[in-house]
Amino acid sequence: SLRMESKDNSEFEESYSTIEDDDSAHIFGVLRSQIYKDKMLAVIREYCTNAIDEHYAAGKADVPVKLTMPTTLNNPNYVVRDYGRGLSPEQVMQVYNRYGKSTKRGQAGYNGQLGLGSKSAYSYTDSWLITSFYGGKKTIYNSLLDDSGKGKIVKLFESDSPEPSGVEITIPVNISDIYRWEDTAIRFLQYVSAKVNLVGTSRTIPALPKVMQQHNNVKIVDSELSTGSKLVMGNVAYPIDWPFLRTTNQFKQAKSSLNHILNLIGERIQIDAPNGSVLFVASREALDYRPTTIDYIASVVFPALETFVKEQKDIIDALPTAFEKMMYCLKNRNNVFVEGESNYIQRSGRDGNVNYDGKTYKGVVNIPLKEEWKITKIFQNLYYSHGYYDRRNS
Repeated sequence: SLRMESKDNSEFEESYSTIEDDDSAHIFGVLRSQIYKDKMLAVIREYCTNAIDEHYAAGKADVPVKLTMPTTLNNPNYVVRDYGRGLSPEQVMQVYNRYGKSTKRGQAGYNGQLGLGSKSAYSYTDSWLITSFYGGKKTIYNSLLDDSGKGKIVKLFESDSPEPSGVEITIPVNISDIYRWEDTAIRFLQYVSAKVNLVGTSRTIPALPKVMQQHNNVKIVDSELSTGSKLVMGNVAYPIDWPFLRTTNQFKQAKSSLNHILNLIGERIQIDAPNGSVLFVASREALDYRPTTIDYIASVVFPALETFVKEQKDIIDALPTAFEKMMYCLKNRNNVFVEGESNYIQRSGRDGNVNYDGKTYKGVVNIPLKEEWKITKIFQNLYYSHGYYDRRNS
């Protein structure tokens, strides 16, 4: 411990935090397993993004990372193979044995940087393989939990090899988990923009939801395909907690009309953020809502909403007749909104059809009645008479 003297010559005692060797197994257990709620997703995400990072570092971003899904024909194993620089024996021991050790910390363009993800396989299994192709040699290591509970790496095999440099991670998967593992991987890969070669499955990675409007890196996606609001950073899609954000000063200070629109369409917003824009929790399963994260989201979302509102209003204002305005709103009922507490368009609780130009459009919307749009009493009566207009919101 250190001692300091205050101005009146009294002493303050100072001591640094540490981990006793007897407690290290417990702490390592927390770091490798207990921080992850979804252990399958953690393993899939961490080794996939590590491989992508390695391709980026090696100048091979255009080379696909190879992901092999577990099947009953491959033992079954989940295998991640990168074609980066490979790791020397010393580097293997450092990267996969030391908690908090990261070769990427402080470098822009990389994921993670916490020094935890390379050990995440322990959250699912007690034993897994690391194969390094480095310096013309292929070396296989077994990473396993022994009686100490700390985990260790054992070198199993080494031989000359003509194979390309890189690292291959092999994780055994329970047969009963094969389908869920594959399904989890497919859902994760939907938001991965890097190149991936998916092997061992006939399933394809689903396309991202259709973008209906976009301003810079903020998108509104098709409501029918949306899986909830996302902030995508470093090939990882983080859910956005709008209810919490709306309690923060940054969101309370924004225009109430924009917060109202956010309440309507928030689940359809996707933000593509550069690495380092926001913070995430240690498990990388959620965003860390400290000021850095809140400030960034507010700084991109509200200007985007302003732009979206103006774009929709300009389109509707340019239509010459009230009927055309109505039809535009009806055909685009999932993607049209305008600024104002009562002047917006949304689904109604009743069904109804409108025939226009040889086509039938289903569903009901609330039509905003604004003087500048010249929607007349005749139009209101027409809409009332067909039972499509919800009077409660007029």
